[in-house]
Amino acid sequence: MEMELFNIICGVCSVLGLAVSVFGASKVIKKVKHVNKRITNNLKEVQIGGDYTGGNKKTGK
Repeated sequence: MEMELFNIICGVCSVLGLAVSVFGASKVIKKVKHVNKRITNNLKEVQIGGDYTGGNKKTGK
C-alpha cells in the first residue's frame, strides 16, 4: 500500500514537472520571437555605406 502511494505521488510530480517545463519553454519561445521581430525591424533601417575594409584603422590590424 505504501509503495502504491509513493508511485502515485511520483507520477503526479512527474506530470506537474512536465507541465511546468512546457509552460516555461512556451514563454521563452514567445520572448525569442518578439526579440527577433524587433531586431529584424531595426535592421531594415540600417544602411551600410562607404569604404569599409574591416579591421582597426588606428592599429592597422
